[in-house]
Amino acid sequence: MEDETVETNDRRIGLRDDERGASEVIGVVLLIGIVLLGMATILLLAGPQLSAEQQGAEVRQAEQSLTEFDSQAARVARGSTGAQRTDLGLRGNSGTLDVENETGHITVVYDDYFDPANNTEVMNTSMGTMVYRQGDTTVGYQGGGVWRSDGNNSVMVSPPEISYRDGTLTMPVTKTTRTGSVHSDVFVARGGTTERFPTENKTNKITGDKAIIITIESEYCHGWKQFFESETEGIVDANCEENTVQVIFIALPKDFSPEAGVIATSGPGEISLEGTGAYVDSYNSPGYDGGDSNGVVEAAGDVKMSGDSQIDGDVRSGRNITIGSSSAQINGNANWTKSFDPFDNESITGNDYEIDGITELLPINRLVDNKTDQLRTNNDNNVAGEDDDLIQDETLEIDGDEATLEAGEYYLDTLELNGETLYLDTTDGDITIAVERWVKLSREGGDSSEIVVKGDGDVRLFVASKEKTSVDNVQGAGGAGFSEGHFVVEKSGITGVDKDSTRVQVFGPNNFVGVIGGGSDTEVTAAIIAPAGRFGPGKFYVKKGELFGAVATGELTLGQDGKVHFDRALMDEEIPLAPNVPRIEYLYLTEDEIEVGGG
Repeated sequence: MEDETVETNDRRIGLRDDERGASEVIGVVLLIGIVLLGMATILLLAGPQLSAEQQGAEVRQAEQSLTEFDSQAARVARGSTGAQRTDLGLRGNSGTLDVENETGHITVVYDDYFDPANNTEVMNTSMGTMVYRQGDTTVGYQGGGVWRSDGNNSVMVSPPEISYRDGTLTMPVTKTTRTGSVHSDVFVARGGTTERFPTENKTNKITGDKAIIITIESEYCHGWKQFFESETEGIVDANCEENTVQVIFIALPKDFSPEAGVIATSGPGEISLEGTGAYVDSYNSPGYDGGDSNGVVEAAGDVKMSGDSQIDGDVRSGRNITIGSSSAQINGNANWTKSFDPFDNESITGNDYEIDGITELLPINRLVDNKTDQLRTNNDNNVAGEDDDLIQDETLEIDGDEATLEAGEYYLDTLELNGETLYLDTTDGDITIAVERWVKLSREGGDSSEIVVKGDGDVRLFVASKEKTSVDNVQGAGGAGFSEGHFVVEKSGITGVDKDSTRVQVFGPNNFVGVIGGGSDTEVTAAIIAPAGRFGPGKFYVKKGELFGAVATGELTLGQDGKVHFDRALMDEEIPLAPNVPRIEYLYLTEDEIEVGGG
């Protein structure tokens, strides 16, 4: 019995050893599984991160490599050496390298403001791009610069050799072409240089009414925009959704001193004085104590007088002067280009002279647009003055009958007064206001609207003229073609400066339409500068109202009791036409071709 018991116990002990062995095997298997699972998890989670880090390092390496290539390619393009072999060091990278001949298009136009048919295209070519691609990211050598794009945005890595200094724009544009397969080891050869400007027919110096317009179409649009804004100070307009950036350099005069009280500058450029009381004279501010005949009325086109109208001063016309009534008169000289047709010998107190024409004023659209764009994003709207809530959502919200704007720069969608008074307090400095659509001062019931300037500072009003408002209280305006306008003053006024128009200046683009009138108490003191150029539709109308200062517009009509008093003090002013626009005097434009292939 004892032996059996022992045997039984031994068997039980043996079974326990077998189970123990199986458990060890299973444990090892589980441990290996856990380790493999952990490794897989680590690889799954860390793999993309490591890959992104590697990709980032490779892109940075590509930037450095193409920047070094840029300096070597420049030597070849400019003729310092005929060829160059270089290793970009990208052999082990996961991205691809190639030259795309038809990418990066550039057009350069020598622009004639007054005669678009005379515009000259001096360059129109694809610059080509040597591009390193890795996923959605590219690094490209294009046009003599290096750029990087992630597909949605781009930046400049290394600038092209384009420069603007003291009125001289120097543009060596590098054109890259592919001559064979491209690898890390590349060979660059000079393909030749073509002088694009000056040409035999277009020689430096650039003067008058000319502009240089550069248009670049590129996937590196943001980068090109960044370059031109930071390095050239050109007028830059970009639509990077369409991969297009445009840069403009112009030869306009920086400042403008009016030599005439009424200047009509569009192609027809007509000045028409119609009816009793239509009148132009001149004075020297401050103050107006009756006018004199020392001023000038100037029109690119015809000057027509009818009814009981009168000009006290000289008249200059780029076409014809016609006096169609016995009671209409010029108290001064008549200077004409094509013809002079007086009603009789009493129509003019001076003499008539034939002249060679009138120098036309160019539009100032870019000045107005630049200032409006600037103040749209950077203004003092939130600290408008005594009332912090005066400007709400880019609109004046006057609580009561009056409000005050203090020194600063402001942006408004519209500037409208309906029987209120807006004080512009320049005691602590100048006031600049940019208005997107229109300015309207109207009479609400029996109450006139008024802008009153206080202090010794100046007021500058930029009216972008994106939309017109109705003219409601100037009788006959609709029949004269002025049912709507961008600057409408009805039975109201702009005052407070003792007729000193050098203190208040209004700037408008070539489509600017202005109306002043509606009553004998309607009075505006301002220099209104909105030349229409040769093709602009801008025009101005005064009826039963008075303008003290000057007006440069497309066509001017003075109706019954419409008066313009030319402030000769403006002749000593330098009114900015485009103060932030670079003056271009000389352009040197070359197309330098390089050929890139395998090393």
